Amino acid sequence: VRRAGSQRMSEEIETLDPNVTIIKVGTRCYRKSKIRARPTASLQLSKTFRDADMEECVMGEEEVDGVEFNEKTQQWEGTISVGKPFHKFIIGTKGSTKEKLQKETGATIIIPGMRDTKEDIFIRARTQEAVASALTRVQILVDGAASSLAYTHFVSIPLNGPPFSTSVKEFFQTIADNDTNSRGLSPAIFTNVNHLHVTVLMLKLFSEETVQRAAQTMHTL
Repeated sequence: VRRAGSQRMSEEIETLDPNVTIIKVGTRCYRKSKIRARPTASLQLSKTFRDADMEECVMGEEEVDGVEFNEKTQQWEGTISVGKPFHKFIIGTKGSTKEKLQKETGATIIIPGMRDTKEDIFIRARTQEAVASALTRVQILVDGAASSLAYTHFVSIPLNGPPFSTSVKEFFQTIADNDTNSRGLSPAIFTNVNHLHVTVLMLKLFSEETVQRAAQTMHTL
């Protein structure tokens, strides 16, 4: 997941303190204390956001990628590409996380509705700093939530062609021809030969953008 219009990802920097992680996004870095994982994802994120020791250090007054000034509204605006599964973490229980984000950054955060096909989150504020801060905090929430979500895709090598499939079919037939039920072995336990494969890689692709990027990468191999 990345900010729209930006090629820079959030970057974790190791520190001497094992309980502290420095997260660098663009020209800013954040000091975050590690929080013990909770069994419920939504509770984990709200607790993390409440207790995390977030210390911002401005790296300079450079222009922030993905944040632009709208002359018509006289406000700074930015968008961040976030898959639908992450929206609930940014909203929080009864909107508590979103409300806290808006209060602490001074920015307005607009999240697409459940039935909306759009995925990008829109942020606007009177200052560039407020938009940049909100974008960064949303990115941190997304990074923290990713580990709690299940894999969505996988890359595999099919094994349903001859001569391998032929050998497997012969093996299945051997099982069927012998009285193996008394030993607890039945042909019914074997999968369809057409579905045989070896899984090479598991992926977490939560937005249409990341799915398209993954597909393009596979085509280049």
